[in-house]
Amino acid sequence: MNKHLDTLGEWQPYKNHPPIDVCAHTRREPVTGELWFVNYTLAPPYLTFYRFDKQGTLIQKRDIEKSYCSMVHDFILTPNYVLVFDCPVVFDLQQIMGGGAVLSWKPELGVRIGIMQRSVGK
Repeated sequence: MNKHLDTLGEWQPYKNHPPIDVCAHTRREPVTGELWFVNYTLAPPYLTFYRFDKQGTLIQKRDIEKSYCSMVHDFILTPNYVLVFDCPVVFDLQQIMGGGAVLSWKPELGVRIGIMQRSVGK
């Protein structure tokens, strides 16, 4: 998309590989032009961060190991860190397969804040 919101073509970051799912919000780093986004899935590793350079080449993929799948709607990108809020809104496959709700509020899991260094991805 250009500054006039015209579509320039389909973005295919992996070219011949399966498409990457993207959650609700992405972040473009204004200084470097890098594109950052997060994806959550119903299967391990449950949460993955992606970072692309301004030409659209994948330069970092970081899987975040978790014990359950939660809905991660957004994240924060600072000059040095990536922050993600892991709230207890979870997907429970057994509940879904049994006809139950797709999302469940599990307050006993608490809220976790993940902090990852941008430069090294740790």
